[in-house]
Amino acid sequence: IRKLFKTPILYTERAGMVSNGKVLRRNLKCKPDCLVVFNQETKEYVHSIAPEQRVEIIPNGVNLAKFSPQGEKYEHGLQGKVLLTVGALNRQNHKRIHLAIEAVSQLTDVSLLICGDGPDVQYFNDLCTQKLGAQRFKIVKVDFDDIPNVYRSVDAFTLPSEDEPFGRVYLEAMASGLPVVATDDSMRRTIIGKAGVVCNVENTEEYAAAIVTTLSTDWANAPVEQATDFSWESVAERYADVIKSL
Repeated sequence: IRKLFKTPILYTERAGMVSNGKVLRRNLKCKPDCLVVFNQETKEYVHSIAPEQRVEIIPNGVNLAKFSPQGEKYEHGLQGKVLLTVGALNRQNHKRIHLAIEAVSQLTDVSLLICGDGPDVQYFNDLCTQKLGAQRFKIVKVDFDDIPNVYRSVDAFTLPSEDEPFGRVYLEAMASGLPVVATDDSMRRTIIGKAGVVCNVENTEEYAAAIVTTLSTDWANAPVEQATDFSWESVAERYADVIKSL
């Protein structure tokens, strides 16, 4: 199409550095007129293998009209402080929800709400029962339209992913007013800023301590303010500028 009609190609790289950049290297072979990536680290990697490639950094966005602290709350029935994680329940993926379960198991007054579905629901249900007891967890599956209610019903959010290309759920949580506990990597530091805690989630004690710190800190409006930087409006304007330039 580009050869026949001189149509420029704008490509948004969704995989990031997953699998050590395998998908990214394959996509670069298409030589788009502009490649959009999520962070500076990925941009530098692209230029290390394709120095002439035009690269722009534009993050994912969040719909602030849909995700906000105001609105209905999901009735989960859990007691005490409640930590939420959202993701596909598959032992083979990179979400590593089992690490969140292990960390919460080190605490006595925190419950875990897991929102998701997948082939390993029973596995995670059994693991939670073993590690937390039947009263300190719940696994739920809800329609996407009801997800904002779930965020608003808890005290903090966590997702201990490995090599997560971006992680829109972090934005959804912060837009809903939740502080975040996440993996300490460059992408998470960019997304979360001063609206949560990043840590070595593979170290159960450190992860648990980060959860305690997060739940005991008054974050005020920091999560919402952080999410505002990723609003659909601001992201759309940045895409518009790139499209016009092409």
